[in-house]
Amino acid sequence: MLTNLSIAKSTCSLVCVAIGSTTLTYQWRKVTGTNSSEACTAADGAGFNTTSFTPSMDRGRIRYFCLVTDGMGNTVESEIAEVLVGCGAYIDSGWLAFMCYNLGADETLDPFTPAKGLHGAKYRFGAKEASLTMEQDQAGAGAFSGWTVNSTPDFPYQQDANDWNPENDPCPDGWRLPIGKLSGEWNQVRNNNDKTTTWTGTGTTSNDNYTSGVSIGKYLFLPAAGYRNGSGGLLIARGSEAIYWSSSASSNTTMGSLIRFFFNASHPNDVSSSHMNAARSEGYPVRCVSE
Repeated sequence: MLTNLSIAKSTCSLVCVAIGSTTLTYQWRKVTGTNSSEACTAADGAGFNTTSFTPSMDRGRIRYFCLVTDGMGNTVESEIAEVLVGCGAYIDSGWLAFMCYNLGADETLDPFTPAKGLHGAKYRFGAKEASLTMEQDQAGAGAFSGWTVNSTPDFPYQQDANDWNPENDPCPDGWRLPIGKLSGEWNQVRNNNDKTTTWTGTGTTSNDNYTSGVSIGKYLFLPAAGYRNGSGGLLIARGSEAIYWSSSASSNTTMGSLIRFFFNASHPNDVSSSHMNAARSEGYPVRCVSE
């Protein structure tokens, strides 16, 4: 039997209860594959050889069980507890850990409750630094002087036909941009979680709509932050579209690859989504995944 434990920014303890006529010893083990496991150590958490084990708060999806041994050498295994630490979603190969926040967002907020401070910054494709901070993005919906279809010193973007240059990946150490394209991670998130993907909020396009977004399962929320168009930086689709850059180039040399979740008034109970390409001169939010 599998027990799911959801954790965002907290701790949990796993407790093993066993009864025997001789002295019992306990060893918590970490599942490493089908029919395989390894003994936990202090690096995995506190109490790894006691009845109560507190896993280290490393991000990701980890499964544990307790091996109990009596004085005669007899053993019994507990049920498996699956610990999901942080934010993430399922892809073809299993669990993909995401940062809980868009780059540039307020990380003191609850990452699963829609709020203005979760929208984060906007990036042009290939830019190391944010093209607009969250504060700049939310100061007004109009165009920005110097923001054109061209890469400029104030608003640069990657002009070659390649993927986002890894040296300019804006994600912090230990994190990276998701892979795009039809076979990439963003599209796998979309395909593997379609039955548990829901829309929050009205889905109305409005410069002041900060309470809409898409929940992918229980452990990933993407605000509908909209984007900035390529010709002048005008705000588009805040409140109705959650569109995020990937690291992948498009087959069209002037474009980059993204994932798009959007509200469809004709089917308000469903979340519409698609893989798409967009001009590198446009500004979109970034959500990083674990390396």
